[in-house]
Amino acid sequence: MQSADAASAPARWGQPFEKFDAWWTRMEQRLLVAIIMTEMLAIFVWVLLKGLSAVGTLEHGAVTRAALSCIALGTVAHFALRGRAPKVVHGAVVVALCLVGWIVVGRMWNTRGVEYSANMMGWLQNASVLMLLGGLRGWVTRLTLWLALVGASLAAASGRHISIDVLSRSIPKKAQPAVACMGWAAAALVCFVGTYAFIDNIAVTKFDAKAFEPCGTKTCDTTFTSRLEFVKNGMREDVFALGKQLSLDLKMAPRVITGKPYDKSFSNVEWNSWIKSGGFAERYPGKDASLLAKDNAGMHAPAVVIPGRNVRGMLIRDFDFLFPMGLVMIGLRFLLRIIQVISGHIKVDPDAGHGDPKPEHAALTEVTS
Repeated sequence: MQSADAASAPARWGQPFEKFDAWWTRMEQRLLVAIIMTEMLAIFVWVLLKGLSAVGTLEHGAVTRAALSCIALGTVAHFALRGRAPKVVHGAVVVALCLVGWIVVGRMWNTRGVEYSANMMGWLQNASVLMLLGGLRGWVTRLTLWLALVGASLAAASGRHISIDVLSRSIPKKAQPAVACMGWAAAALVCFVGTYAFIDNIAVTKFDAKAFEPCGTKTCDTTFTSRLEFVKNGMREDVFALGKQLSLDLKMAPRVITGKPYDKSFSNVEWNSWIKSGGFAERYPGKDASLLAKDNAGMHAPAVVIPGRNVRGMLIRDFDFLFPMGLVMIGLRFLLRIIQVISGHIKVDPDAGHGDPKPEHAALTEVTS
């Protein structure tokens, strides 16, 4: 006869799913860290440039310069005295120099860096690839959405998602795995239906897909496939604009970093040459002439131009697909969890979401029964 331990051991066919789930979790954890670091960097750059582009006598300009001076002097004092002076002396000097930086040094350069920072901010907001996302604020908004979706996927993978567990606590333990699996299957179905609905809505509202078409003597809904054609064509144009803007950014970055005004250092001659060699004539036959400067005199803003479209924030519609993509990830996580419960690699415990996180990818984990 088969022993009880052997009967409750996880099935071997479930091991690939367990390994895939563990790999997926590691990838999402790393992605989560990357998103958080990128968002923190974007917010830091935004706050720093916003503060330095203001005259120091203004509140945010003065605070920014005082904080930078405090950090700089305190850091120098820390490394200069570390290991060379008693801790009391070390701490006192660091605090004293921080106060000097905050109260005195910050005021000594209250007008320094204003033009440079304003020029850098203007370039990032109005004439760089970030402009296609609505500036730094738009980029941070997209990152926040991505962060929430990846976090929700990780929560679903570990069974720590938001759930109403009144029913699961009131039924026999033997029935809990089946009831949990049915709930996860329903949640996955909602995610997949929501994915379809969001993609359809984005196609119509953001990519101008036709929602209706003549159908004999009446009007009928257009097919989902035909709406996706509008999305595909729109994305191709967005990718084209993204590539062109990146090429402009490569030209402009050295100039802006060295302090040249972003709106006065790209000549019409360079613009005309860039347009002719950039594939605009092939993509927009007969319309490329409207993109050219009227003459070779003067300067041109280093921002891509698309006939008939406002390019500012044009990539936001592409990033709107993060939401349906996130729903797909969450739905697949629920399905993967069902497979692991059936194969016996994880257990169903109504209290698991309230305790400390524990690894669930261990061998010979029993299903609560």
